[in-house]
Formats: sequence, structure tokens, C-alpha cells
Amino acid sequence: MIIEGTGLGHTPGQTPNEICAVHKKIYPAIKKVIDSGCVLVMTTQCIFGRVHMHVYSKGTDLVSLGVVSGEDMLAETALVKLAWLLGNYKDKEEIKRLMGTNLRGEINSRIEPDEFLE
Repeated sequence: MIIEGTGLGHTPGQTPNEICAVHKKIYPAIKKVIDSGCVLVMTTQCIFGRVHMHVYSKGTDLVSLGVVSGEDMLAETALVKLAWLLGNYKDKEEIKRLMGTNLRGEINSRIEPDEFLE
């Protein structure tokens, strides 16, 4: 499963006030999906940039649930890659590792901001 998260790769899940109480259901739902054997990959909606799962608590919470970083892949690219890996590998840990590995140019090396200005 691919989640197209916000910013650095986040979903709601924390409840800072009563209005956000419904967010309490998101993390347990994600955990249930992962525990069922599903590989869950986080991508970002941002045009440029990548998922950073270890910057804020929301990202680290997702990692602790078992969510895999999609690096800088578009959601569509991550979906095709995950489908191919699931069709060719049985070991879920190997699939998770390969999702973060650049196999065919689908993951870019880190781009520094000044590179956009050249």
C-alpha cells in the first residue's frame, strides 16, 4: 500500500485538541494493515523533495509502526515498484529494503537547494 503523505511524509495521528479526536483511529488502522502482512510505503505530495521520516515525531511514530520511506519517488512510481517487488520476492523484509534501494533510477540522490538555481 502507498500513502501519499504531507510534507516530509506525515499523516494525521496525534490529537492536539477535541476537533482532531478522529485522528486517534489512524495509527491503529495503519498498524493493523501492517500487521496483516501489507507493506506500507510513505511518499510525499511535494513536487520536489523527499520523505524524511526521522525529523518530526509524526514520522518517527509511523516508522515505529512499520511504515517504509518512499524516499523521493512519486506515489505512482512507488506503486509500480512495490507491485513488481511483491510479484518477484516473497520476503517482506527484503521487499522493504529494496523499496529504499535505487534499482533503476527511481530514487534520486539528495539534491541540494542551490542545484535548482543552476
